[in-house]
Amino acid sequence: MDPLEPYTTDELARRLETSKGLIWSFLNKLVGEDKVRKKEPEPNRTIWIREPPVYECENCGFEFQVKFLHPILSSVRLCPRCGKQLD
Repeated sequence: MDPLEPYTTDELARRLETSKGLIWSFLNKLVGEDKVRKKEPEPNRTIWIREPPVYECENCGFEFQVKFLHPILSSVRLCPRCGKQLD
């Protein structure tokens, strides 16, 4: 799953060639671990969204997420708190 891209249970089950029940159980576990968000806009329809990874600055210890807007703009170069160049 790409970060911040919405997926339905049906879509993921088809892509992975497995049951919707198995996908639903696995993703609910990831929701509990704060790795995936779950939205239910209507009954019997669930949308899953993978959270972006969390980075930690080696210099100041600040933790932050990178919101992917575009493939070229998604790379992190500087810490948003201290400005240190990141690896």
